[in-house]
Amino acid sequence: MGAGIGVDRFALFRISLQLPETPPGGGEPERPARRLTLATGPAGPHQHAAPPDPKAPDATAGLLGGAAMVAAAAGIDLVLLRRRAGHVWRSAPD
Repeated sequence: MGAGIGVDRFALFRISLQLPETPPGGGEPERPARRLTLATGPAGPHQHAAPPDPKAPDATAGLLGGAAMVAAAAGIDLVLLRRRAGHVWRSAPD
């Protein structure tokens, strides 16, 4: 298989602009569109963010995982305690 698109061969950017409507037959519009001129030349250095360190711990994921474990343990304890006490689960009255 191919190596894909090289880093120096691909650029993604968006441009949004509104062009003036020129009536058929020509004539200069009241407010002409701005011109965008791209100069050819060597590509500048690519500045990318450093990739995340895969060995670095993720504190948010650890905290959320710990909170989920505590909530699950509390739910299991609640169910077991109510069963031991002989509590009968009933639906709420209509």
